[in-house]
Amino acid sequence: MKVLTTSADQDLAQPRIALCLLGPCSDRSRFRDTAEAVLRQDYAGGIVLLVPDGATLETEWMHIGTDVGRTLVVAPRADTTLALDCNAALVMALALDPPVEFLALLRCGERPSKGWLSSLWRAQEEFDADLVAGPVKAVFDDRPPDWMIAGGFLDRLGLRRGLMPRLPAVDNSLIRAAAVRSLLPLVAANPAANDSEWIDLAFRAQRLGLIAAWANDAMVFDPIPRSRMTEQWVIDRAYSKAYAAARAQHGGRAGRTGEKLRRVRAFTLLLAGLVSCGLFRLDRFRLVQARLMLAHARGTLDGCAAQEHCRSKAA
Repeated sequence: MKVLTTSADQDLAQPRIALCLLGPCSDRSRFRDTAEAVLRQDYAGGIVLLVPDGATLETEWMHIGTDVGRTLVVAPRADTTLALDCNAALVMALALDPPVEFLALLRCGERPSKGWLSSLWRAQEEFDADLVAGPVKAVFDDRPPDWMIAGGFLDRLGLRRGLMPRLPAVDNSLIRAAAVRSLLPLVAANPAANDSEWIDLAFRAQRLGLIAAWANDAMVFDPIPRSRMTEQWVIDRAYSKAYAAARAQHGGRAGRTGEKLRRVRAFTLLLAGLVSCGLFRLDRFRLVQARLMLAHARGTLDGCAAQEHCRSKAA
């Protein structure tokens, strides 16, 4: 895909980055929040922003993009679905001409801090990493229930800056373009509307031996609407993440032994969750934690079963 370069791009010390806004992105106000946060980045290099074609219908926002000399907006798909999955976005980013050295991933609706991209870039240089990821902090439209604040169930924080054997997910990340090419033709083997593609990509990067690092200052804020401030939503999310992780770990070095160990851990967690539900039925916070144990155990077991089914069909 041929893209233009601006005069401001020619002599930049930092490379241009293809930044993929991944969908679904059905809420235009949240899309605008994400786009404007990208345009406010203090990153000194050029940014090629890949967005779903439907997003460009907001001509006012496109005008804002035009005013920023180093940010070029590219709408790579001829539809108005406001959805761009991981595989499609990264393949399109690799096809840009002139090529980019790095690709950044950001979920549509999330708001990166002003120094987000610069922080990812600094960590990449410091550790010579193939893949750098950062934390996601939940911010609430309305005051959430006390149990949700106490648990921090929607945050991904607390990791130390530096090299890591495996990242938890890569939805807030910077990836070397050459490393992404090693993942083709499918970057994420199990693309879906939930967290599965991010988890799948993280595990595949680990199996390929990519150098991964964590940049704790590359903060992204995830707005949480009232519809997600429920116990059931948090539990469903825990289930889907455990399911995705179990499927993604299929084919790793541990093989059948690793799968048996995952099942044993899941059954242990299931038992602990059942006991905790009985002990803490009057304590809302601990009861939620117990139900999360059960959801994680069920997700892991179902994910293992799904992979076993796929394996038997392929045999």
